[in-house]
Amino acid sequence: MLSCLVAEHPKQWDLSLPQAEFAFNSKLNRSTGYNPFMVVYTKVPLMPMDLIPITKPAHNSVSSIAEWVSKLHSDVTANLQATNAHYKALADKHRRLQTFLPGNLVMVHLNKHRLQQTPNAKLHPRKLGPSPSNKLLEITPTS
Repeated sequence: MLSCLVAEHPKQWDLSLPQAEFAFNSKLNRSTGYNPFMVVYTKVPLMPMDLIPITKPAHNSVSSIAEWVSKLHSDVTANLQATNAHYKALADKHRRLQTFLPGNLVMVHLNKHRLQQTPNAKLHPRKLGPSPSNKLLEITPTS
């Protein structure tokens, strides 16, 4: 999007950032089902066509606005959960359940906090093994 906005003046890309941010935040998000402005500020930003005077003003009570915001947030949460479930199903298609019995050889992955804190720790191996497992391990596709 930014490359389209700065096509004529590529060295002045920083001047187009506010316009790109506004365009991105005004666009409907596929995961939430709402645009980011609606989720954060509970209203859609004014566009040029929205500047036409409204014939009758909206009179909303505080409780109805609070209910509407609550419903909006619950809808966004439900949409995100559905999207995450869809992505999980797509990712799990290529995974399988792995079972390691005691005595099977496994590789042990070390995170950076378990590595020795020496000056050359980044050069040390990140995995130990293969070493025999001590107990029954069942690694599910989500692990």
